[in-house]
Amino acid sequence: MKRSSRLAFPSISEWAICKRCDEIEKTIQRYRWLERVVMDQITVDRTKELIADLQAKRAALHPQVMPAPPGESCLMLRLTR
Repeated sequence: MKRSSRLAFPSISEWAICKRCDEIEKTIQRYRWLERVVMDQITVDRTKELIADLQAKRAALHPQVMPAPPGESCLMLRLTR
C-alpha cells in the first residue's frame, strides 16, 4: 500500500515500534520521578545516565522519525518518505 499523505494509517510494524517507544518513555518518566525524589547524588547521576541510554535506544528503534517531545507519540511526527 502506497502512502500518499502524512496522515496515512501506520502499518502494523510501525505500531509495534511505537508500543516499544511508549514503554521506553514510561520508563524514562519513572527515572525522572526518581531523580526528583532521591537526594543521593550518585543515584541522581546514574539515573541521568540511564535516561540518556534509554533515549538513545528509542532513537535507534526508528531513526526516520523526528524525536518526539515527552508525552507525544513518535508516530505523530513521522516524516514523509
